[in-house]
Amino acid sequence: MADPTAVPTAGRPPFWRRLGIGARITSIFVLGALALSFSMGGLSYFTTRHFLVAERVSAAQHQAFANATLLRSTLSTVNKQSANPSNLLASLDAGSNSHSALIYNGKPYSSSLSLSASSIPIGLRDAVLGGSAATQTYREGAQSLPQIAVGVPIPSVHAAYFEVFSLSDLDHTLRVLGLALIAAGIVTTLLGAALGRFASDRSLRPLAGVSRAAVAIAGGQLDTRLKSDPADSDLVGLTTSFNAMVDELQVRIEREARFNSDVSHELRSPLTTLSASLEVLEADHDALPPRGQSALQLLGEDLRRFQRMVGDLLEMSRADAGSVDVSLQEVNVCELVQRAVDAGMRSLGEEAARPRVVLSEG
Repeated sequence: MADPTAVPTAGRPPFWRRLGIGARITSIFVLGALALSFSMGGLSYFTTRHFLVAERVSAAQHQAFANATLLRSTLSTVNKQSANPSNLLASLDAGSNSHSALIYNGKPYSSSLSLSASSIPIGLRDAVLGGSAATQTYREGAQSLPQIAVGVPIPSVHAAYFEVFSLSDLDHTLRVLGLALIAAGIVTTLLGAALGRFASDRSLRPLAGVSRAAVAIAGGQLDTRLKSDPADSDLVGLTTSFNAMVDELQVRIEREARFNSDVSHELRSPLTTLSASLEVLEADHDALPPRGQSALQLLGEDLRRFQRMVGDLLEMSRADAGSVDVSLQEVNVCELVQRAVDAGMRSLGEEAARPRVVLSEG
């Protein structure tokens, strides 16, 4: 069941069309700057991240394989009973961001208390114990720190070597890079908005001139014309068409003014004759029968009203031609309407009160 209180939206234009031209141009610049900045920023971020991570993985693999080779040489030259894997792990060349673990003869050993064989990802551990070298990146701990784990099998001494590298410094670097790219994208978007506003103002400036010219023409300044700039080929057609339209409008208004003036002058001559004839008849008003007196009275009222109308038309044509000074005054619209209504009502009353003269034949 339809909601009777719902507002119909059938004829409502879409939001984009309700925006002004300047707002549309600015929005296009903003969206373009936003899309370009964040696409370039995203491409730069992920490309940099890929190469930095790949470089760190390659360095980790190189170090892990070197340490695994050293362990294999050491373990192959010492006696199994006298070998101390923990000391061997501590003697390896490992940086501060890496820790080592060793599974030797089925027993786990570690160079740090924070790393044990059980903390190594199960998939990586199973792959290495199965005889395949493997590398895996993962996150560990409550802070979800990124790690690289490299496992190298050493089957000749029945061992498997694991080395875990922390990527916290690289993660911090990537975070700073991401924030910098986001800030750069925001600044680029704001610059795009400013550029779009400037471009819209520059583009719409000729239309503002057209608007001012139209307002001046509507106010009666028919000699207003747009200045044509040959250097701006896009606006030459608009300027030429607008000026041609105003020329045609001025010719038509002047033609109508001349027509009104001619009609007014032409009507005054017969009206003068009719007025003189009416005065002659009114001089013999008492000699006429009652029906003739009533007809003469109606004729006089209509003729005088017609004279006032022709006089007003003549004054209007003179004002349009500029041959008389027009005095403009501010009036109260409500009072003016009330007077017009009262005059109309009086005219209707007089019309109703007029005697009807019926002229019969014979």
